[in-house]
Amino acid sequence: MKEKNEDMRVEPVDGAPISLKKVSDHLSKERKAKSNTYVLIDSTASGFMPDDPMMANITIAERETQADYFLGLNLPMPTYLRPYLELMFPDENVDNLYKYAKTNGEMRHIIAIVQLFGGSLNIAKKQKKHVKIYLEEPETRMHPKREARMMMLIEKLKKDYGFNETEEKETDTK
Repeated sequence: MKEKNEDMRVEPVDGAPISLKKVSDHLSKERKAKSNTYVLIDSTASGFMPDDPMMANITIAERETQADYFLGLNLPMPTYLRPYLELMFPDENVDNLYKYAKTNGEMRHIIAIVQLFGGSLNIAKKQKKHVKIYLEEPETRMHPKREARMMMLIEKLKKDYGFNETEEKETDTK
């Protein structure tokens, strides 16, 4: 059985999506990675490679696995999730969207990104270590108006769960 906590719903234990397990394993090692935000442009070899062992690679398949697991729990909408859903669906009733999220590909996708990306940052911050995250095709299955909001979502997750400047300097000196 997976453990639950208040910040994000899935902890990196056996059976967790590969990304969270990889993040946890990576942070357990004595490696140091910078926490800069990078963008990998398809087919250009710019940025970093998705098979780098120092990186959490959050694939589309892992997002599907996370959505299936989380939505299969039939939980009421967690409070941490609401602001991110309201950011992505500003003109819609997120309670109704969440109610039918199992059959809404866009909603499933966004919930999984919040949990896996935010969860990875949360684990890294709690362990006071850095992690690189490759988020494969974050705009997949999205309406164009939500594609434009995806970077806002990623930045909000980074702000809410990642290191702030003071914490960044403290971990860099260790």
